[in-house]
Amino acid sequence: MKKALLLTLSALLSTALLTAPPAQASSMPKADGSHSSFAIGIGPSAALDLELFPRTTLGVSAGLPFLVNGWTDLSSRYDLRLMTNLYHDHHYYHDGGFSLSLILGVWGDANFRDLTVSRWLGIEVGLAMAYRFNEHLTARVNLVPGYNFFNGNLNQLVFQNFFPPAAGAEVAWHISPNLEATLGYNGQGDILGFRFKI
Repeated sequence: MKKALLLTLSALLSTALLTAPPAQASSMPKADGSHSSFAIGIGPSAALDLELFPRTTLGVSAGLPFLVNGWTDLSSRYDLRLMTNLYHDHHYYHDGGFSLSLILGVWGDANFRDLTVSRWLGIEVGLAMAYRFNEHLTARVNLVPGYNFFNGNLNQLVFQNFFPPAAGAEVAWHISPNLEATLGYNGQGDILGFRFKI
């Protein structure tokens, strides 16, 4: 029974990977991707980006960033962001070259062990840059500082924690047209991740 279940799951995963549309990786927003997508990262985290207009996406992410906040600090990071492409030196994204996008969003960090140290609301504003070296390799850097306005005591104004979910750096390897893997680090604590175009 277990063997049949394992074989069935393996076949479903293989079929999904072979028939999936082109992919990108991790929950970090991409300057070189302006399409709808779903992402997972090992933070663990998940992100959904929906194309609103050509070159503009609305994204949301949530995660449990153990690498950012520590293994004993049970917290959850979240953001809602708008990203618009400002520059791309080729007409089509798959051609390669440099891309530059603007990111504007809100974010927070809820600490479930001690709600008084939670940072519920803040803004993230910055630039996402990507350079596609060839059909297999892309480098990305998101310079997105985050500013939190309130901690768990909502009447106390604070400015702390300048590394929101949309910030980070990664190197992406396009394993196939349907799959991309990344190695890097972002505000959700992702080191490795996968993104599928939807």
